Amino acid sequence: DMDALPVQELNSHLPFCSKHDGVAHMCGHDSHMAVALGTARLLAEHKDQLSVNVRFLFQPSEEQPPGGAKGMIAAGCLEGVDEVYGLHNDPGTETGKIRTRVGPLTACADMFY
Repeated sequence: DMDALPVQELNSHLPFCSKHDGVAHMCGHDSHMAVALGTARLLAEHKDQLSVNVRFLFQPSEEQPPGGAKGMIAAGCLEGVDEVYGLHNDPGTETGKIRTRVGPLTACADMFY
């Protein structure tokens, strides 16, 4: 999810705030990108130690129904993919730990198509 939301940050004087008026990463999308890019970089540095291929997908328009995933899938981004792992910030998960499960974990939708 590499999109921003149409929200004005109230503390825009802080160095980590959006530099663009009227849009901001208000639900952790900036940290999602930092974690995904950092993980991709780390795996690329150690690719000779991996026994599988790894593909990173960066979904646009995650917050705006129907979202960017539908178009990405139609374009073939999941062809040849055996497993998919997503991530979302979760303040209930202890630092340094991850949670996994089969099926949705942090999904939320209020519009259906």
